[in-house]
Amino acid sequence: QDRSRLRCGTGPPIGSCSRCWARMAIVGHWVSSFLAAAYLPEASIVLLCKLAMLSDAVFGLLLLLGIERFGLYAHWLMSTPPPGTQQLVEEWKRDGVWLEGEDLVAGDQGVCGFGALFAAYVDISYSHSVELMALAAIPIIAFMWALYRIRAKFALAMLLVLVSRPLVDMVFHDANFLMGHR
Repeated sequence: QDRSRLRCGTGPPIGSCSRCWARMAIVGHWVSSFLAAAYLPEASIVLLCKLAMLSDAVFGLLLLLGIERFGLYAHWLMSTPPPGTQQLVEEWKRDGVWLEGEDLVAGDQGVCGFGALFAAYVDISYSHSVELMALAAIPIIAFMWALYRIRAKFALAMLLVLVSRPLVDMVFHDANFLMGHR
């Protein structure tokens, strides 16, 4: 069996390889970090990339605290959505949180998602907001200034990288300017 076709960049055209899409999504979120590091060579690219992904860490924390919620439905594996997911979607529809025109199966009057993956229904109304990331920047920048005496340019780069993630996400899924704003 020829395994060389399993590597990204070989074999079928891009888009049919879920690993390629996943890598492109991560690199896409890091574009602001790369630009900031190019403009500000003394900045740590590792720090900037981690700051760009902070909203995902915040989502995990808010998920554990029960502030944001999450449901799955692998339509290619399950005949019906799990009861918890169905109950969550019904609650969101009742409360006006569910976006009109979205369905439980990707592509049915809703978003076309990645065909190889399953749908994840999440409430990211806080973690993926520009407002929360801007607020998170304040103590992070203050800490960096107190410990390392960073310059204003570095502080501005950190702020821009933090808020860039929800801004980029607005192109692909439901991210917000304000916390809790749907």
